[in-house]
Amino acid sequence: MKILGLDPGTATTGYGVIEISNLKSQNSKLRLVAYGTIKTKANSYMPTRLREIYLKTRKLITQYKPNKVALESLFFFKNQKTVMTVSQARGVIMMACQSLKVPIIEYPPLQVKNTLCQNGRASKKQMQNKIKKMLKLKEIPKPDDAADALAVAICEANLSLIKTSPMIPKNPELDKDSGISGEFETEKLGSNKLLYPKLSYQINGVLFKIYNELGGGYQEKYYQRAIESEFKRENIKYRSQVKADLSFKDETLGRYFIDFVIDGKIVLEIKVTPFFSQRDIKQVLGYLNKSGLDLGILASFTKNGVKTKRILRGF
Repeated sequence: MKILGLDPGTATTGYGVIEISNLKSQNSKLRLVAYGTIKTKANSYMPTRLREIYLKTRKLITQYKPNKVALESLFFFKNQKTVMTVSQARGVIMMACQSLKVPIIEYPPLQVKNTLCQNGRASKKQMQNKIKKMLKLKEIPKPDDAADALAVAICEANLSLIKTSPMIPKNPELDKDSGISGEFETEKLGSNKLLYPKLSYQINGVLFKIYNELGGGYQEKYYQRAIESEFKRENIKYRSQVKADLSFKDETLGRYFIDFVIDGKIVLEIKVTPFFSQRDIKQVLGYLNKSGLDLGILASFTKNGVKTKRILRGF
């Protein structure tokens, strides 16, 4: 599978093409195909520049035949002129992809950095060194626009490798609304495959989006409110602050509250600590054991990004 990453701009649009071999195997590998830039003249008429970006994007797609195109989603720019011109470039790029019927996937910059460096505040140099290492290059890819395009392509490649991991069926009816068909719906507990993949990605997307807008350093309650708001916007079924009784033998000792139970399948517990302690992990395991659910996600909004840990009941 080939992925074309693009970093839009009216002056310079970076591009990077990578290929994943043995996609459904544990021996999957990433290979660099090509990278470079689309440049337009600064003194040219803007519609002319946009037409040039459109035509050259089509040419890249025709030449390399990618299965999908990955873009960074727009984030806040201090300069309104910059965000307008970048938006125009993104528009013609999307039109070029649509005209050739190539799917477009977008990721916020924070998610790209987290995927490659496990650090939402990673510097350009850290990102470029990571790209060099992952693609086994002799040199850091230049210019920065091309490196940024490769980064978003690798981000999509990394998630594609997870999404296409073979799943062992557990209960076809349990996850019939997951958007994944046939024998790849869920995995057995005890395997190393992904449980509830589509729902997990939606949850992670919400977490990344909230951090991208709020950053770290706030109290848990504010992130919980933001998550509820985004779940409603994304039409994700959830219950928050779910009450459960804590009992010993036949005696009720008290109550505890689970931050979120999502679609009756996943426990989501929110923290604001830089590291997960054994106590945090045992807390989620306790929630899973009491609720009978199989999967928990422990998430923490730190100063350096969103940390997440998947926890299976019984392990």
